Amino acid sequence: SIAPEQARESAKASLIALDDALTRAAARFGDRTPVVNHPYFGGLSVDQWRRFHLRHTRHHMAQARERARARPA
Repeated sequence: SIAPEQARESAKASLIALDDALTRAAARFGDRTPVVNHPYFGGLSVDQWRRFHLRHTRHHMAQARERARARPA
């Protein structure tokens, strides 16, 4: 387990790196061409990856908030 501040900064840095990679992929292949396969959903385009990661991050942030509320002071 890591400190909440460290987790937040790590997630932020990872999302910035992901955004950079997706921006480069979009410039090379376009926004709608499948660029990488997801193990469950199959080939996703840059637009689809962006939406997926937005929802995925929101899901995990909700989990983190729930755990923070459940943690005794």
